[in-house]
Amino acid sequence: GAKTVAHEISLKWKSLLSSTPNQAVALKDLLRTKHASFRDVASVSPELWPVLAPAVLVSPLQVAAELDKAEEFDAVLILDAAGSTLAENLSALKRAKQVIAFGDDAIAAPTGFEIESRPTSAVRELEAESVFNQVRRSFGSEVLRRSYRSTSQALGELINREFYQNRIQFSSTAAEYQGENNFNLELVSEDNRAKTTIEGATESLDAELNKAVELIFNHALWQPQQSLLVASASKVHADRIRAAVAEGLKSRSSLAAFFDLHGRERFEVTPISELTHRLADRVIFSLGFGRTSHGAVLSNFGQLSEPDGRRYLANLLVSAREQITVVSCFDADDMPSDRLANGALILKDLLQAGSFQRESSHQALDPMLSDLSMRLKKLGARVDDSYSRDLPLVASYAKTSAVIEPDWAIPGQSRTEKFRIRPGLLTAMGWKYVRVYSFELFSDPQAVAIRIAEQLGLQVSKRPLPLFDSSDQAFEDTDAAWGDSGNSNDARLRQDKPPHWG
Repeated sequence: GAKTVAHEISLKWKSLLSSTPNQAVALKDLLRTKHASFRDVASVSPELWPVLAPAVLVSPLQVAAELDKAEEFDAVLILDAAGSTLAENLSALKRAKQVIAFGDDAIAAPTGFEIESRPTSAVRELEAESVFNQVRRSFGSEVLRRSYRSTSQALGELINREFYQNRIQFSSTAAEYQGENNFNLELVSEDNRAKTTIEGATESLDAELNKAVELIFNHALWQPQQSLLVASASKVHADRIRAAVAEGLKSRSSLAAFFDLHGRERFEVTPISELTHRLADRVIFSLGFGRTSHGAVLSNFGQLSEPDGRRYLANLLVSAREQITVVSCFDADDMPSDRLANGALILKDLLQAGSFQRESSHQALDPMLSDLSMRLKKLGARVDDSYSRDLPLVASYAKTSAVIEPDWAIPGQSRTEKFRIRPGLLTAMGWKYVRVYSFELFSDPQAVAIRIAEQLGLQVSKRPLPLFDSSDQAFEDTDAAWGDSGNSNDARLRQDKPPHWG
């Protein structure tokens, strides 16, 4: 564990300080200058730096400049390996004995970069394979099949089906179970046709632009505590939205503070081709293409129709935590099914996401859980044993929802995952986590049901509660206030019972 590692490092650090006093003094003097690079630290304290900095984080393009040729590491971890090539990581690979590459080729690919500004990006002459694919081909791979995001994944079912072949297990949040919608389609029904028939007239219509800007300012007014990302399949449309927001702020200066909030998740308007590894609470996707002057819908949807359009759309969808709003001049029924390609094929499913119905998970329930389910229903709780395979029994009352898991069937490969990670994850996603034990369900199932019902907020107890504390009786309510003496024999009369009462 982390505490054990930290303890071992501290012991080693203390031992090296005493055994290499000259290096300790040199390192101390260097750190006082406040301009110590890693190369300088390794130079003045070759034995101390592995303990001072056991892990080094550096860009693959700066390895040769920051590290000496003689420096060696036990392992190199390549983050976003699907988005970089072997050549870009060669300097790091030469300095390590083993490699661990993390990557997701559904949302990342090595696209290269340019060193000069061009009106349009140059087409790459050679396609380079990612270091992720090369490591996977040479050494094999391990697929991560469970999502541990502590927040929800908007449109998780669509993402899992279209990009991950249903191999990822997404846990639903309590808000989703309560019926909160994470997808919203804003149809522009007026002025959604191009005014001319020239090429490109359907791109970035004024009506869609105005709708997108309206949604942005509504978010800044009503949900400023949540971060916002705006994307479009048209670069022209994204530029126009950005300019319209800047112009609108001149008359809405009270909302200007929102556009500087949220740090790394600061408000941004971007084409989907430039969207990489971005997260926001809410995402607005303004398509950027409308109908022709005759009301038809063309098959060209800008960057969605490009060869990498599928990856662009995947990046967009995984960016949203809570909600995705799509602004479009047409819905799924208007799209030409026979002329779609690349990311535009998934666009039709995206426009239909509002009508998606979760399929019930029909599974045989354990007899003891089935009995508990029946008891909870009689107590007044809403119980669902077919909501998800990942959540075998869900009970709710009002706005409180609980996941009930028996101790004999908790998912997970290790005790840490079973008893620490999973309960913490479900709690972070808004659920009450209730673990029930087999001996309790067998010995007193009604007591277990009552305990769970009370945790949900149900008032199960039938005992009448006194309105006032008897010790706080006012003087007006006493016998003395009415002139009676305090020598009452009422208590003795209550205790005296005829013999036949016994």
